[in-house]
Amino acid sequence: MKKDWQFILAFLMAITLIACKQEPTKTIEIPKTTTDPYIAGIDISAQVLINKTNTQFYDSLGRPINVLDFLRDNGINTIRLRTWYGNNNEYSLQTMSQFAKEIESKSLRTWIDIHYSETWADPGNQAIPSTWKNKPFNEIIDSLKSYTDLVCKTTKPYIIQIGNEINNGFIWPTASTNDSLKFFQSLRACCNQARISSPTSKILIHYAGYRNALNFFWWLRDHNVDFDIAGISYYPKWHGKSLDSLYSTMQSINYYLNKQSIVAETSYPFIDGWNDYTFNPIGSTAAELLSPYTATPTGQYQFFRDLVNRSKKLSFASGVCYWEGTWVAYRGKTATDGSPWENQAWFDFNNKALPIINAFK
Repeated sequence: MKKDWQFILAFLMAITLIACKQEPTKTIEIPKTTTDPYIAGIDISAQVLINKTNTQFYDSLGRPINVLDFLRDNGINTIRLRTWYGNNNEYSLQTMSQFAKEIESKSLRTWIDIHYSETWADPGNQAIPSTWKNKPFNEIIDSLKSYTDLVCKTTKPYIIQIGNEINNGFIWPTASTNDSLKFFQSLRACCNQARISSPTSKILIHYAGYRNALNFFWWLRDHNVDFDIAGISYYPKWHGKSLDSLYSTMQSINYYLNKQSIVAETSYPFIDGWNDYTFNPIGSTAAELLSPYTATPTGQYQFFRDLVNRSKKLSFASGVCYWEGTWVAYRGKTATDGSPWENQAWFDFNNKALPIINAFK
């Protein structure tokens, strides 16, 4: 009889564990209990390039504005900036740290996104810095720690993001998820160094999409990765057409892993047209949209407002961050190296503020 009960208990525990890793079918809207401030965020990294031009932005009535003042006065409290490794690129630490100081002078918090690459980093691109490429693994670990320390101490951010969309690891091929041992050694080294170098910062890990996000963050927890916030990118074109699934995933992360989560990147087009000759990856077809939100100023506002309103009601959501809301066609209407995002900005093709500016109010 005792053996029978042991068998039954073991069976029930196994079933429970399997069930835990399934995403809830419905999001339960629990009142907020966290004492951390809500993150009303926007990534405006490309603004460092726009600031070098004579580009002028305007409010909805056509009056000239200062971008940072305008964002702050319309409910934004956190600005996200990416950093690329090295000094000879558009988003170098030197450039971004100077911009971070300007941002903080406007009583805005900074969120620094370390790419650990000399260029774009995402699930399909995680190129190791060229000067690290031929180093032994122990020296790469030292380089990761040293660079993380430098970024933390130079920028002193509210949020420090360790890698960008690291679904498949980072600094390829060294720390891809194909080599889980080196991946976790590298990720732990960065997170532990961030905790030492900037103890008041929140550490964020970033995953693209809600599908498999719970299992990924569970995997990190089981391998003793020290982080505070689970960041999830959500673009309907690439990541699915369900806000319910997005928020149920975030609920699962909180319920099973006791972690706060945030929509770390999102955007939506206000028009399907282009304002320069630079290719736009989103907004050209109806299949890229999420029903019922249209590619109009109203549709863009409603999509983002709904994300914000839902996250404000949920105890497990730290906030929402819009990606590159000021990346207008700043190099002219015929530029092939201008903005790939001008149809998703918060400003129209005359650089006049769109209704989405009111979403955080």
